[in-house]
Amino acid sequence: DFFAWAERGRRAEDYVAVIRTLWNDPDPAFSGRFYTLPACRQLPKPVQKPLPLWFGGWTDAALDRTARLGDGWYGFDMPPDAVAAHVKHLRQLLAKYGRAADSVRIACGAYALMPSKPADLDAYAQAGVARFVLSLTARDRAGMLAQLEDHARNFIGE
Repeated sequence: DFFAWAERGRRAEDYVAVIRTLWNDPDPAFSGRFYTLPACRQLPKPVQKPLPLWFGGWTDAALDRTARLGDGWYGFDMPPDAVAAHVKHLRQLLAKYGRAADSVRIACGAYALMPSKPADLDAYAQAGVARFVLSLTARDRAGMLAQLEDHARNFIGE
């Protein structure tokens, strides 16, 4: 069954192969387990080479997929110690596949576990996070602007 839950990871890997083929090959074509792309033209090609692919998730399968295929890993709503454990595992997998530890960039974001002071971000940096995405949860423009001002005050200063 094409939409079987148990096949979602392998199906995603086929999609990644199709995307990379479209982005990089002059006359892309692909035949995989879940997807077939007849020879075609896709233009314009991305200017950035390679165009990075980021993966999320913290299951063993998601981290393995990131180690094999990814350029970035995005963790979400996890405390720094959990992020550190996932980054450690990811780096072990990268070594297993002959990739450098710094070949996958690490970023995180949050809604419920939003950092509120620079020391919080420092803890994520110590866990291996290069970028942290601060979320806006307000529903209107005025609320979002107020949150942006709070973030700026908390992390940049007056």
